[in-house]
Amino acid sequence: MISFKEIGENKKALQDAEELAGKLRSLSSKEESLRSEINLRYKRIKEAGVKKLLHETPLENLKNIDPELKLSAFEEAGINNAGALAGKNQAELTRIKGIGAESAQKAILAVMKLKNMLSDDYRFFIDASSADGDEKGLIAAVDEYGSAEDIFKAAAKAASVLELKTGQAREYSKTGQSMLGYVFSNKETKERSKSISDELKTLVSSTQYKEWKSLEDKYHAVFTDATKNSFKRFTTNSADFYTTLEYVLRESGGKKKLNFGEEKLKYALPEEMAEEIEKFEPDLSLMVSRLRPYQDFGTKYILSRGRVLLGDDMGLGKTIQAIAAIAHLKAQGGKYFLVICPLSVLTNWSREIPKHSKMEVLAIYGSDRGEEFEQWIKEGGIAVTTYETVKKLELPEGMIIDMLVVDEAHYVKNRAAQRTKSVLKYADMSEYVIFMSGTPLENKVEEMNGLVEALNPGVAGELKKPGTLSRPELYRKTVAPVYLRRQREDVLKELPPLVESDEWCRMTDKEKECYRGALLKSRRSFMPLRYAVWKAEDSSKAERFMELWEQAMEEGRKLLVFSYFLEVLDRVRTMLEDKAPFVCRIDGSVPAADRQGLIDEFEGAAAGAVIMSQVISGGVGLNIQSASVVVFCEPQIKPSIEDQAVARAYRMGQARSVLVYRLLTQNAIDERMMEILKTKREDFDKYAAESEVGETAQATRTDEIDTATMKQIVEEECEKYGVEPEEAEAD
Repeated sequence: MISFKEIGENKKALQDAEELAGKLRSLSSKEESLRSEINLRYKRIKEAGVKKLLHETPLENLKNIDPELKLSAFEEAGINNAGALAGKNQAELTRIKGIGAESAQKAILAVMKLKNMLSDDYRFFIDASSADGDEKGLIAAVDEYGSAEDIFKAAAKAASVLELKTGQAREYSKTGQSMLGYVFSNKETKERSKSISDELKTLVSSTQYKEWKSLEDKYHAVFTDATKNSFKRFTTNSADFYTTLEYVLRESGGKKKLNFGEEKLKYALPEEMAEEIEKFEPDLSLMVSRLRPYQDFGTKYILSRGRVLLGDDMGLGKTIQAIAAIAHLKAQGGKYFLVICPLSVLTNWSREIPKHSKMEVLAIYGSDRGEEFEQWIKEGGIAVTTYETVKKLELPEGMIIDMLVVDEAHYVKNRAAQRTKSVLKYADMSEYVIFMSGTPLENKVEEMNGLVEALNPGVAGELKKPGTLSRPELYRKTVAPVYLRRQREDVLKELPPLVESDEWCRMTDKEKECYRGALLKSRRSFMPLRYAVWKAEDSSKAERFMELWEQAMEEGRKLLVFSYFLEVLDRVRTMLEDKAPFVCRIDGSVPAADRQGLIDEFEGAAAGAVIMSQVISGGVGLNIQSASVVVFCEPQIKPSIEDQAVARAYRMGQARSVLVYRLLTQNAIDERMMEILKTKREDFDKYAAESEVGETAQATRTDEIDTATMKQIVEEECEKYGVEPEEAEAD
């Protein structure tokens, strides 16, 4: 027999669940509202941009569309640009002296064609320095969508579960929520009613139900944060904004033309091949990062072709495309994946894989490489190793690697070198192979053909046929089954973005000696630890810097190199003196009057030119738009120092994307500094909102690592490296 207490509990559980279901359904519907808002704001901004371009187009340019147009009468009437003409209808135009109905109609058609052409080719880009209300509104909406997307999906799923359960409970409400209804129900109905009511009460009291209830609060926090901080995030990382915007527009409107460069996604590929590649549907269930359209196409290319050379420009995300390809194969049951790379980027791979996917990674390097290799052979997964280490490893006979990734593949251009032979041996034992190189290879035919031959001897043979090399179009068509390269300017139409990369380097044994020596020499001193690794002859930071410089020179870029320490800049100068076309240093000893002369020389120098500067003295007051690569040799003590330094190149007038690299050392002071600086930047941005309160906070807060924290960091490093107080010299 049911009790009145049970009836009350059943009623309350149903009411609570129905109320939450309604709230969650309403919350999930905000996703579609945000999509609509994003589409509307995007459309308005683009229309305004096209309108501006029309007004900037001289009327005479319409003759490129219709050579028979007679424009003198329009010009005499004061209509001297396409935008002014676009605002007139036929009746208005025929009132102009000398303009008949036919001339008016032809002019209107020409303007419409021009407008469509401008719309198709429009470069959608929001300039943070002049963003208006609609643009800031779009930024906030996209930021909110990107942050709340998982909340919306969770709300929709939870609402569906609750609606199902409450629907069942409502069906038996007369039995489970009314004594009279219960009395007059049959046994089967009573049992079914009790079972459903008990399930609902259990659900309402569950941890999962509490998590569902918290979704509204989570969304409110996201909304508040987006309202306050989205524009600041956009100014420091616009890439996330454009990635999410692309996704929303595509999902809302199908395969519409978004003017983000997708016409170049299939760059240089035959149309039939491109269409075949597009049909491939990768399983990206193990990915946590969203791919941009060109990255999605690159992933499909890798998986559909099997053995390829991915030659995308620096900064386009070759790594994430390789990770996505691995994720697909792993989701399909693949077991063994191996990444071979220079030591200087081994740590980057170890960080990027778990950052962009749900997959773990095993670094095979150093004294434990044998044990780590055996572990990988036994358990499988993704292993990352170096060119030097792989020469010392032997795969079991008959073993097949599901995918081999060879980063900086131009390292294996010499077929006679031992490391090349080792890599090619692994390639022969692999089902899928990706050679990756951001260094342009088309003009180095022998190197290019050597890499292609390792991937596809048949294609390499075709490339060697007479006449192929002398006909660029034929060469690209012939190599297309193996080689995909997109340039940054072709696929990132929202340029110029700011692309930041933390380049983590693993300490060599000599670097460890230098680092521990710095700790021993002055245990209480913070500064020497920041540049200790640069003193090592085989400094991994120095090696990575030269790789970045070489790649930048290949891409026609110039560099700004910042360090707090003159000793570091001296080493950089020594490394570059006989290689770079121009090297100069700007520090406190260079008079302001002389600086511009050095900058003028830099502006006129060839690609690979370098200006080095102390980050304090050169981080402000300089305008160097011709530089598009910025390198920090160590973390700075506050984010604003970096921001000011980057602003020397990333400013109005910058025609190219700006690549910012931070050279960082693993298991050293750099790690701790980056953790603290990240927190300080987040805190500072939170308090420095665009408001009167924010301005006050900005004036009173500091983002600098203070003396007490510096001392704490040094203490931690001493403990980590086993340096006892009595071993260290006092300051």
